[in-house]
Amino acid sequence: MTGSIAISNGAVISGAACFPLWQLIDAELRRRKHASGGARLRPEILEAVQALREAGLGYTSANGQPGRTSEDIPSHSESRVPNTTTTAAFAGALGVSDRHARRIAQEYGITPIARGIWANNDVNYVVARRGRTGE
Repeated sequence: MTGSIAISNGAVISGAACFPLWQLIDAELRRRKHASGGARLRPEILEAVQALREAGLGYTSANGQPGRTSEDIPSHSESRVPNTTTTAAFAGALGVSDRHARRIAQEYGITPIARGIWANNDVNYVVARRGRTGE
């Protein structure tokens, strides 16, 4: 499988899953690094995270999108991670700007699972609450 990555006991993560997994892990590592005041990661962790990224990019390239990265995808595009919504779609559902949607989410204690990516359950909760209460 092009762009896939092997892990212990012969398990394999498909290329299609590698890049979204990398995005989630990278976002969490950045959050933890910020929270800990810049603590460094062990080299083997950095190596594993980089392998996920490279496998994900390899899969993307193998599917006819050479050199394409998440930076090339506009923020308003459809989310490629299942059961998620982009910030633009979240804002559209609320009828507000992207920035205001992020503020509203913060009021409800909701955070994105990755940059510009929100869990559908969280989005549906906020949209339903704001619709019922008229906040």
